[in-house]
Amino acid sequence: MGTTPLASLSLFVATPDQILESRRRTALHWGRGLLLEEYLAREEFIDKQEVARDGRLITWVLAPRSDPTSLDFLSSCKTYVPAYSSSQNLTLRPHYTIDSVVMA
Repeated sequence: MGTTPLASLSLFVATPDQILESRRRTALHWGRGLLLEEYLAREEFIDKQEVARDGRLITWVLAPRSDPTSLDFLSSCKTYVPAYSSSQNLTLRPHYTIDSVVMA
């Protein structure tokens, strides 16, 4: 990405292609002991699990506003919204947690 001014970047929900690129970039760190293909398969498996359903696991990219779908994004991160259940009629507000941030 070079010397792109930070002011020209925004955080976007990643496209499927950006998710794949993000996973390729993170494989060395998060997929220790796995081949790239194994890591990508594991991430795809996680996408289909309850923990990721209904938009609870989201990949984001910091990309140029002029080209938000670019594969040349500065960084990526994941957010996770936990699922809650309550038997006491409590008001539970979802919150986001940052799962990982990768600068590559």
